[in-house]
Amino acid sequence: MKRKTILAVTALLVCATTLSACSGANNKITFKEYWFENVGYTPNFVTETLVYDVKFEKGSGLSTNNYTVEYTNGTFETKLTLEEGYYLYETSLTIDVTYLYGSETFTATDTTVSWVKFEDSALMQPISSHKEIKNHVLNSDGSALAVYDYTLDTEYATDHKTGSTKLVDNATSKKDDKPFEIEDRYTYLDNEQLLLALRGISQTTSSGAFSVYAPFSTVVQTINVSFGSKVEGEEFSFEKNGTPFKNVVNYYPVSVSINAQSSGATQTAWIAATGDSSSNTYRNVMLQLKTPLSHNMGTLVYKLKSANFIVNS
Repeated sequence: MKRKTILAVTALLVCATTLSACSGANNKITFKEYWFENVGYTPNFVTETLVYDVKFEKGSGLSTNNYTVEYTNGTFETKLTLEEGYYLYETSLTIDVTYLYGSETFTATDTTVSWVKFEDSALMQPISSHKEIKNHVLNSDGSALAVYDYTLDTEYATDHKTGSTKLVDNATSKKDDKPFEIEDRYTYLDNEQLLLALRGISQTTSSGAFSVYAPFSTVVQTINVSFGSKVEGEEFSFEKNGTPFKNVVNYYPVSVSINAQSSGATQTAWIAATGDSSSNTYRNVMLQLKTPLSHNMGTLVYKLKSANFIVNS
């Protein structure tokens, strides 16, 4: 039986062709701070916290195996702060996983936490990042859970041309250091920035691409992004700045995929449509994210539960 752990909410995904907007001499995507209500005006104090419920939708792949898996009690949280000349973006995912194999039941809690520092610039150039992954999978004989426990640190040179990673297998204490070169064809991002970067793209852009280093496969990958047509008239409910909120929020479905072979499935994020530049009420917030799991096991669905937005001051 093949089983694969969830490595991360942003461990992107699937094979796709190069998108049309990625051709030509200048392939760089630039960003604006659409997470502000007044785009272009930086407030004195910046802290934004978003919390998502994470639900599991079973897939057809589970019916072909002699075991079942269930994910419950999932929570995903992001925090964005602006410090002296750079941003800090932190994420945390916790979710309970239960395997049933014959008459045996195995339960554990999977966790993924990360942070990334990046420059307060139109290219969101990364400075450093850190990630901790602790996930569980069922052994091939169904006897026990195996633990995948990794720590990953990435540092970038000040000229933004090179970087290095240190991957530690905490179960064995094995360390693997890898230097890498940053390709200059596309805007380069750290993997831990990707969800936030979707909010910083102008929604007049139909498609584009980023370069991202993948430490587990030790290659720089091309991440393709494609904006669908605006969806209007759908109502959403969440807590906004401590107050219950229910209203229509227009959004764009955004597909995210890896331009590579055998890379999984496409993720889809719903990004709130940009409002007036001086009154961007919903700050291009991610309202929902669908992340398919490997082997058609199912999909994790992230839905916005609460948003403490940045207040301009």
